[in-house]
Amino acid sequence: MDYYKITTDETLRETVRHGDSSYPFAYYQEDIWQFDFHRVDWHWHYELEFVYVAQGTAICLVGTDRIELKEGCGIFINSG
Repeated sequence: MDYYKITTDETLRETVRHGDSSYPFAYYQEDIWQFDFHRVDWHWHYELEFVYVAQGTAICLVGTDRIELKEGCGIFINSG
């Protein structure tokens, strides 16, 4: 099975742009089990991010905060 890994530069900025300058928005439905080691490594980007847990539980590390998201919950993460 091939796993997905977010590609970053030396500052850990994600190298993939989401949307474009006129509409900086993209939607993805992803399964954590498709990611390398079943996690999304620390990264940042200029776009805003919203994470919603459709099933199960997720742990989000945002800055120095550790946030547990249960099924049906979400979190808004500002850019940068």
